Amino acid sequence: MARTPTAAELNLILIGHGLADFVVGGKITKAERDILWKLLKVVLKSSVRAAPAVATPIMQSAAFPYAAGTALGLGALQTPQGQQLLETVSDVGRRDRIELEQLMTDIEIGVGKKVKKTKTKFNSAVSKGMKAVKNSVSYGKKGVINAPKKAFKAVVGTAAKLNKAKKSGLKLPKRPKTGIQKTIYNSMIGLFR
Repeated sequence: MARTPTAAELNLILIGHGLADFVVGGKITKAERDILWKLLKVVLKSSVRAAPAVATPIMQSAAFPYAAGTALGLGALQTPQGQQLLETVSDVGRRDRIELEQLMTDIEIGVGKKVKKTKTKFNSAVSKGMKAVKNSVSYGKKGVINAPKKAFKAVVGTAAKLNKAKKSGLKLPKRPKTGIQKTIYNSMIGLFR
């Protein structure tokens, strides 16, 4: 004989049920309500049909309402409609369990979450260097770069030197004295100090 759960165990079960229902957006409660209505319809139909045959034992046990209710429920479930309802309920329960497991897996894995990529210091230095080149007049008029490949090569070279020195723990390269190299160096040196 199965033991009756304690009040604390019942509370834990109810809390777990509530959390699971919240996670799936109320689908469990809706499914339970639908199943309960189907069960009530079948029980009422079959109990009306089976009333004469079952009435005498129930009347005899009218002093025990729990026994009467159990007898009515068991009698209704023995009918073909009751068996069909049990099969439907088990299918719905299986589908709900599968949906819940998929949802929990999605939550664990984090489906739909995009990992925010952080911009590296090197990429930031190249961006700042290209802005400095665009604002200067060395590779064309201000705001226009006439030789973008040459400009990009100069910017990437300077960024690579600074990045390598910073990563290896060496001194930073000397600041160029004049020209666009000095402008590029000045624009990105703040990232590597």
